[in-house]
Amino acid sequence: MLSFRETPVSQAQSAMRQLSPAAIVRPARIEEAAALSDLCVRSKAIWGYDDGFLGLAREALQVKPTRIEAGDVWIATVADHSIAGVVSLGPGDDADSLDLDKLFVEPRQIAAGYGRALLNHAIGEARRAPLDDPGRSECRRLLRTLRRAVDRGGAVGRHPGSSAAAL
Repeated sequence: MLSFRETPVSQAQSAMRQLSPAAIVRPARIEEAAALSDLCVRSKAIWGYDDGFLGLAREALQVKPTRIEAGDVWIATVADHSIAGVVSLGPGDDADSLDLDKLFVEPRQIAAGYGRALLNHAIGEARRAPLDDPGRSECRRLLRTLRRAVDRGGAVGRHPGSSAAAL
């Protein structure tokens, strides 16, 4: 098992990896749901969670075809059109808010700028959402909800020993 100091993220950062060229972000396709779900599990696994925890978290990490069909899931692709990461928005706790439901990057693409591109895309989508559409809201509500999620460890937990103080 990797310790926190030996994660691929720190290895990638220490290698001074350059950011990838502008990521192409597009809506996910229903037939990609299983591959996106697997990406979420792989991405979560690099943080040192054990198999037992990942087994319990697998359901929460699933990208549901219904969310894709609703237009709430986007992917970033690399130059060869393979998937670099996924982001999804979902209904928040309040009727007029959105949650950042998922944001995961393929482990070999971490620290290459895809997570930032996906987060920026999600914020843009939240800004474009009609204010009177149930389940949608202003960007600041999304960011406030994101901060609450990070503060409480998110839907599937925080890495042992990590801190949400960075937000």
